[in-house]
Amino acid sequence: MGVESLCSAVANAVRRDSDQDNIKHAKVSGSIVQVAGRSYPYTMAVDISVADGDWVYAAIVNNRAVVVGK
Repeated sequence: MGVESLCSAVANAVRRDSDQDNIKHAKVSGSIVQVAGRSYPYTMAVDISVADGDWVYAAIVNNRAVVVGK
């Protein structure tokens, strides 16, 4: 995912639900995050380091998770 598509994904997430209902608590597992029993590939929107088993906050946009915090 390039910078432009990442910016677009974050903008869509913010525009779609301004009350932050689509920000979910997710668990990192390799190259995916798990949210409520579903798995999504993820992209980082912030400069944080994550490892397997870490819990993060992610917005789900177009069947992809955009990690926005830890």
